[in-house]
Formats: sequence, structure tokens, C-alpha cells
Amino acid sequence: DEWPLMVTLKQGHERFRLFLVHPGGGTLLNYVHLVRHLPADIAVNGIQARGLDGKGEPHDTLEQMAADYIREIRGVQSEGPYLLAGHSMGGVIAFEIARQLHYQNQRVAFLGLFDSVAPIASGDHTTGDEHREDAVRLATMSETIGRFLGEVVDVSYEKLCNLSTDEQIDYVVDALRKTRALPPGEGQKLIRNLLKVSKAHIRAHRSYHAEPVPVPITLFRVGEARQSDYPAARLEILRQDSLGWDALTTKPVRVVRTAGNHVTMLNSAHAESLAHLLQPTLYEALHNVLTKEADA
Repeated sequence: DEWPLMVTLKQGHERFRLFLVHPGGGTLLNYVHLVRHLPADIAVNGIQARGLDGKGEPHDTLEQMAADYIREIRGVQSEGPYLLAGHSMGGVIAFEIARQLHYQNQRVAFLGLFDSVAPIASGDHTTGDEHREDAVRLATMSETIGRFLGEVVDVSYEKLCNLSTDEQIDYVVDALRKTRALPPGEGQKLIRNLLKVSKAHIRAHRSYHAEPVPVPITLFRVGEARQSDYPAARLEILRQDSLGWDALTTKPVRVVRTAGNHVTMLNSAHAESLAHLLQPTLYEALHNVLTKEADA
């Protein structure tokens, strides 16, 4: 059987159900610390990507991804108001989910973006050789895992460039095994699946054309932004307080400053402070919607 897309991360009150969307790469591991620090009454469901198990094919467009995820979401909670959030590319997917739900006449009470940059195309991508792109992806993936865990993973683009794809994967597996990042067992298969899903997500993100939607956005922006963490973003968008999102909603964009950088904002050092910032915004958003419905 294929792995399910919808995963229960935390039990809680039915009225307070937060849906967290996977970032690029497709796993939900980066939300583990955040979920642990959310209050008891907030239920949390996570949506992981298709293809992580190597059985299903990854989605190749964000629109199709969002449509499939909405079927999963409405299977758990058939009607709004919905609470949605995602980190990095997960926030972009959550935005597209909110857009499609709006056109299904469903209310999105909360759209939380964890340091996601608005998908306004940089337009300067040139397809390089796939072997080199694999090396970049694997080096970035390894560094990200290391930064999240607070450990050094000894993988560099330069080392990977001179290896075949199979050798690249073996090299990364060995490096991750030396840390506590990779469980023993089918490491090669897992990294191969992650690479395939990750590449599909980059293509989907690159070809996505976002359209504005009347949903309020809460953007959690890191205090220690590093330009290298946003390789696909234009510099003028990174300089905007809203990271470009005010062009994609007719409602306000609320910017909340949080600790850490793009990768570490969700790790064990910073997840608790992020949870404390997230909790009141969730309650407030749901309260506003329920009050409006009661008045209507």
C-alpha cells in the first residue's frame, strides 16, 4: 500500500484543527517540535507528499497537488472554516489550497506561512545538466538536515559533482548515518525517493502561476534571514516586509517576527517560541470567523 497523504500529528478539539502542509521534499519531520509545543485543544493533521514511499508518482503541478490535498482535508473536515499553514514551499501549497477552497465557497479562517516567499517567478532559471542539479539538491538537503538537527553533515556540492548519481546517493547516506539523521536500513531507497520528490516539487513550484485571493495571510518571518536560503527568490521580493505576499491577497498581510533562520525556525531551539506566536493568531482568526457567522 502507498503511504497515506494525511497523517494525524496531534489529537485535540475538532473545532481547532490545523492542517500543516509539507515543504518541498515532502516530509513532515520539520513540524515535529512545533506540534509538541501547541496547546492541548489544537488538533493537528499533516499532509505529506505523494511518492515518498517510492510507489506513487510525485505530483508535477501545484494545482493538482492542492486539489488532491483538498480531497484529503475535506475527508477529515468536510466544511470550513479551515486553518492552514506551511513552511517554505509548504506555505505556497497552502496558499493554493486556500485559493481553491475559496472557489468552492469554503472559508479559510487562517493561512499561516512560515517564512514562505511569494511565488513571483524570477524568470532567470536555465536548466543545467541534471547530474549537477542532483548534486546541488543532495548537498542542500544534507545541509538542511544538519542545520535542523544542529549537527554538521559532511557533504559538499564539490565532492558530489565528481560522482555518478548512485555514488552521490551512497555518499549522502554514509554522511547522514554518521549523524543521527538517518535510521539504519533502507537509506539508499529513502534518499532516492526524497531526491525524486524534491525534483518534482521544484519543477511544480517553477511552473506555478499564483493568482490573488481574498484570504488574510499571517507571515512568520525569521530574524536571521540568509539570502542563500531562498535560491529561487528575487532580491527585491526578499527586501519586502511581506516577502511579496501583499500582491497575492486583497486582504491584509500580517507579519510576525520569529527567531532563527529559514531552516532553524522550526528546530528544537526555536519551535516553542514559534508555537507561542502561532497559538494566539490561530485562536483570533477562528474567533473572528465564528463571530461573523453568528452575526450573519
